[in-house]
Amino acid sequence: VEMRFQTEVPGVDEYRDYDLVVGADGANSTVRRLFERNFRPSVELMKAKYVWYGTTRRPDAFTFIFKDTPYGMFQVHAYPFDESLSTVIVETHDEIWERAGLDRMDEQGSIEFCQKLFADFLQGHPLLSNRSLWINFPMIRCRTWSHDNVVLLGDSVHTAHFSIGSGTKLALEDAIALARALARWKDDREAALTEFEMERQPVVERLQEASRVSADYFASVQRYFRFQPPQFAYQLMTRTPRITHNNLTARDPQFVRAFETWFAGGDGRLVAPPPAFTPLQLREVVLENRIVLTRTGQGAGLVVTSLVAVTPEGRIDPETVLVSDLAPSPTGRGRGGGEEVMISLGHAGARGAMRPRSLGLDLPLPEAERWPLVSASARAYAPWTPVPSEADPAPLIDQFVAAARRVRELGYRLLELDFSRGYLIDSFLLEDRLDFPLQLLEAVRDVWPADLPLGVACSSDSLEAVRAFKAAGVDLVRVLNGQRTWDARTEYGRMYGAAASDRVRNEYGVQTIAFGQITRIGTSGSSLRR
Repeated sequence: VEMRFQTEVPGVDEYRDYDLVVGADGANSTVRRLFERNFRPSVELMKAKYVWYGTTRRPDAFTFIFKDTPYGMFQVHAYPFDESLSTVIVETHDEIWERAGLDRMDEQGSIEFCQKLFADFLQGHPLLSNRSLWINFPMIRCRTWSHDNVVLLGDSVHTAHFSIGSGTKLALEDAIALARALARWKDDREAALTEFEMERQPVVERLQEASRVSADYFASVQRYFRFQPPQFAYQLMTRTPRITHNNLTARDPQFVRAFETWFAGGDGRLVAPPPAFTPLQLREVVLENRIVLTRTGQGAGLVVTSLVAVTPEGRIDPETVLVSDLAPSPTGRGRGGGEEVMISLGHAGARGAMRPRSLGLDLPLPEAERWPLVSASARAYAPWTPVPSEADPAPLIDQFVAAARRVRELGYRLLELDFSRGYLIDSFLLEDRLDFPLQLLEAVRDVWPADLPLGVACSSDSLEAVRAFKAAGVDLVRVLNGQRTWDARTEYGRMYGAAASDRVRNEYGVQTIAFGQITRIGTSGSSLRR
């Protein structure tokens, strides 16, 4: 093997007659660029700016530093890399970076700014630059990892955000897997490269998703800075799906036990329940645990019904339950005894008069069987669905108020108004007509008892309205993804709605119901809030 170092490689033409050309030339890969049409890369820039420095200050271990400033939150990821030097990565959101004036500073100005900002940590040691400039982290993915006798590995084919510290590990694992595949398929390079890609792609995709979640956490860490230290530390440790509540318990049972005690009230008890089984108080209603399901008899603290129509014309399909059909519940609880039941009142709007959903989504009934539809405007939900009439707000408010009164008369103690998924009220929000939803909400709040909680279900892309909902007396928000318009596209992965719920809870200060493929308890703790 001929070893050559400190040699610029402008292209790969002179190497194409070798058996294999391995492009391991980093995130700015020349090899990837030369064969871009074949590798089909995508580059997603993260929301935060970062700059990579060194320092002669050597902390004992990996250190996170969070610094609140008049401009917003800055953070440091610092760790020693040899006997005398450490890495210092300074990171902040794009908007904070601009407010601080860093977009107008040169390299030396940025160093001086950061040295002053983190002087307590540096303890008089300088920051060292190696052409250190502020950039956005590029999340690189390639559809294909090889072409003919050229193959990519490491950052040239995939990147993982530095906050999970796996870039070098991924590259070395790529190299090991490539070597094994080549040894196994000595006389078939194509088979070896196919095996390499099939083995490594799923592993890398999972880690990239974890790194994306971690990057989003640090870009939005400002929203968590009001947390108490135990909660902030727990949130930081469980910010990605790789470290779950159960996983963290196995790694550091003492820390988790202390956190659970604090979360349960911090009364010094020796044994506290896991957070999911900690009671939650909403006005005068106490939920026995924090598990929310859509059916009774499963031990949940709260059961949320499917949409209950306020009038026959507000049904989604002929199987939709009407408020007049609800059975009395003197205790407000389900058949299991401990479950509180929250009735979700709504009106289907332009998504009404459909066939039962067991037959498919948004398939209209035969014309003779349809009932009149109303919406914010005379616009069909989808090209194949009926065109509604424009709604008159006044009768609708009366219908919701009457329905809320009936729910309380039947004994239920929790009520939700469904403002989501393209139904009637959401059609007003889609047109930026917040006045009517607020009038309806305020009218229902006036007749719903002051000591009982009121909730709202809203779509994840109408969250700016949540501030107004909270001011109008909403105690609980269920954030739902998808179906707001007929052509909406939602990524339905594990816990796909949890991020929107987290944003609502921690930016607007209102309790939320997380939603979206949450199938197990203890798989994530990053959204827990007292």
